[in-house]
Amino acid sequence: MNTKVIVGIVVVVVIVAVAFFLMQPSEPSREPTPTPAVKYSLSEVAQHDSADDCWVIMEGVVYDVTDYIASHPGGESIVEGCGIDGTFIYDNRPMGSGSPHSDNARALREQYKIGELE
Repeated sequence: MNTKVIVGIVVVVVIVAVAFFLMQPSEPSREPTPTPAVKYSLSEVAQHDSADDCWVIMEGVVYDVTDYIASHPGGESIVEGCGIDGTFIYDNRPMGSGSPHSDNARALREQYKIGELE
C-alpha cells in the first residue's frame, strides 16, 4: 500500500474518533441540592431529657448527643443540657472550667446535628 493512503486512512480514523468523542453528551454539572432543615419545637426537644435519650439545643440548632455522652471529656455534665436550650451551659461550662468550648468541640458537634429549633 502506498504511504499516502495509509496516512490518509489514519487521519480519517482519528478525525472520526475525535468527532465521536466530542459528540457524546456530557453530564451537566450539578450542585448538591440542600436538604431542608428538619424543624423541632422546644416541647419536642424537651421529651429527650435523659442520658439514654439526649437532645440539646445550642444556638438554635438541635443535636442528638445521646451516643456522645459516654465519650464526652467532661463526663456526664453534658446531661445537664438534655432536653433544653443548652447554649449558656455550652458557652460557659458552669459545671466545669467555665471557659468556652474549643473550635474542635464546635466542629465535632456538627456530626450530631439533627435539625433546627422552630
